Amino acid sequence: MNTNTKIRNKVIALFVIIGFVLLLYFVFLHPQFVYKKNLVSEIANLDKEIQVIHTKSRNYQNVDSLIEKYNDTGTEVSIGSTSANIVRALINRSELNKINIDVISFVSTEEHNELLEKKVSLAFEGDYKNILSFIKSLEEYSCYAYLTSLRIIRESGVNIQGEMVITVITLQGDIISSFLK
Repeated sequence: MNTNTKIRNKVIALFVIIGFVLLLYFVFLHPQFVYKKNLVSEIANLDKEIQVIHTKSRNYQNVDSLIEKYNDTGTEVSIGSTSANIVRALINRSELNKINIDVISFVSTEEHNELLEKKVSLAFEGDYKNILSFIKSLEEYSCYAYLTSLRIIRESGVNIQGEMVITVITLQGDIISSFLK
């Protein structure tokens, strides 16, 4: 054999070895690397989902502790009471206690962490006993509600006209809905 043939055989052997190594890499090793990369990505996604679940769990615990805290004080905290629900409840209570509410308006709304504090102003007319019954009925409302201010505008016999501001505290409804996502 001449030198050219020897060199050619060596080059062919080298290409066969390189081809064989590449074949082994792409058939066996490369799929394993891709599989490992996909597993790492999947694990990262699962970690994110676990974090979301932990966050929701902590939020549930926070809401539960808030509700428990307010229930321990003898008050009940409503979840996500809308302004319409508050107005409806105040009108129902005024009708039950036989007082007339002329105007209901929301004075302010403040957020305190998970709590929403709404101040509602009422212009009313009724007799003294019915007004007291109405104020007492606030204790039975599903939200924590209390009388902030009371101003008597006019008295005529047993009939009283006045204004009162009631503060209603609820848990924010969007907090609860965020748990359900």
